[in-house]
Amino acid sequence: MGYTPNLIARSLKSNRTNTIALIIPSIENRFYIDVLKHLEITLHQYGYRLLVSFVQPGITTERECLEMVASAKVDAVILIPIDADNISYIESLSGHTKFIQLFTRLFDQIDSVVMNDIGGAELGTNYLIGHGHSHLLLVGGEDRAEGFWRAVDAANIPRTQVATLPWHATEAEICECIRSFHPTAIFSVANANEVAWRAIQQMELSIAEDISLIVYDNTKWVSLVGLTAVAHDLEQIAATLVEQLLKRLNDDENAPAIHITLDPFIIERKSVLSR
Repeated sequence: MGYTPNLIARSLKSNRTNTIALIIPSIENRFYIDVLKHLEITLHQYGYRLLVSFVQPGITTERECLEMVASAKVDAVILIPIDADNISYIESLSGHTKFIQLFTRLFDQIDSVVMNDIGGAELGTNYLIGHGHSHLLLVGGEDRAEGFWRAVDAANIPRTQVATLPWHATEAEICECIRSFHPTAIFSVANANEVAWRAIQQMELSIAEDISLIVYDNTKWVSLVGLTAVAHDLEQIAATLVEQLLKRLNDDENAPAIHITLDPFIIERKSVLSR
């Protein structure tokens, strides 16, 4: 009774801390937080704890997060990489700490589990086109715009019928674009989702009836407000990531890097109407 395991002593004996670190590049991205929850549950099933560190501009850099988790002697690091200059430091740690990239494949020599985001953008755009929309506004998604334009061009939609705004567009900028460009549908991506939704609310437009909206990433908020979404299976992401980590930790320490790509899918709600 009252026994508390001595984790430091246990780690010295096994040369393992049974701790996995996750470095997240943005505390404001709701999708990352949803993934974090599933990842912690899955790791716990295998006896691992999760240590989380956030990159915060002006406060904490990715390099500082890497140094922090390295000092904690974690067994592995799940990294959503944003700075290619950190590769030398990562390689200096790789002898005793395993790394795997999540969502972004910045380094070919390190395992990765990424999403087919370009394919997802094409999927979401084709969904709008299939519902009769050809006057489109894309907000955000610069890193996956290739898929958006691929769908637009395949449908022979003139590019003059399409507008784009960057991920950091404000509500006012989106409202102005809606007023001047008159899109019948908006495709917003990740951090732009809430801003696009608020802009539509600010203009007192009815989603679906007045303007259709599809978003990229099915966060809890997206589900609550009832938006059609390009989604990822969070349980699949967590299970695939942990499976590859365990292989690297236990069996395949020196095997070549493995890169896994997972495909998204559409969750239909009632924010897109046919024209």
